[in-house]
Amino acid sequence: MADDPGLKRAREREAFEQSVVMLEAAERAGTGSQVARDAAAYLHRLWGFLIEDLGRPENDLPAELRAGLMSLGLWTMRELTRVDQAEPANFMLLKHVSRSMAAGLA
Repeated sequence: MADDPGLKRAREREAFEQSVVMLEAAERAGTGSQVARDAAAYLHRLWGFLIEDLGRPENDLPAELRAGLMSLGLWTMRELTRVDQAEPANFMLLKHVSRSMAAGLA
């Protein structure tokens, strides 16, 4: 069951939904807060996992889609670096990306 694509998509969707909850709390707490750093760390791990998976030859998504998702993930990770450095971050766009990813996995 661990390899069931439907279950994998559901777990990924739940992970992105959780990231939205964490980003909303981070936005309320502020960029320099521990809440924001925790949200950034969570999303760094999530995107790191996804980028690694998208780069595998056995990933059956179309190459153009994989490349686009990897690019989106790298942008997200760059924006999260701003959170890590207590700089102003665009939580609205980060939440939009996570919501869009969750919707795409539904």
